[in-house]
Amino acid sequence: MKKMNIGLIGLGRLGSLYAGYLAGRVRGAQLVAVADSSEGVAEPIADALGIERRCRDYQDLLAQKNIDAIVVTTPTSTHKDVVVDAAKSDYFETAPATLQLVFTDRTRDQVDAWRIEIPFDRRSLIQ
Repeated sequence: MKKMNIGLIGLGRLGSLYAGYLAGRVRGAQLVAVADSSEGVAEPIADALGIERRCRDYQDLLAQKNIDAIVVTTPTSTHKDVVVDAAKSDYFETAPATLQLVFTDRTRDQVDAWRIEIPFDRRSLIQ
């Protein structure tokens, strides 16, 4: 089975937890790139998980062509911009259910049109 190449944006408390799941516990997934805007955050996590590609600007991650899906675990206040940018880059996006609170009626139609998946919690990541 071909693995899905995943890029993860945001490596805070929840993001680093998701990175561990995606790197070793989610069947069919391969974490290939991570991004975090804080200096020095992505490197140790990427090193520990054997991920070669890491960046501070999530736009650099979105520009990579061999990523099949994006997971966004940035602070809630930044979700909307990151999700919309990911969707414009033609990626699927996965985020905690709290993200639903970010969308207004105006943006909900855009998100639906871009095929964005919003699972309820991290248990949906583990198979």
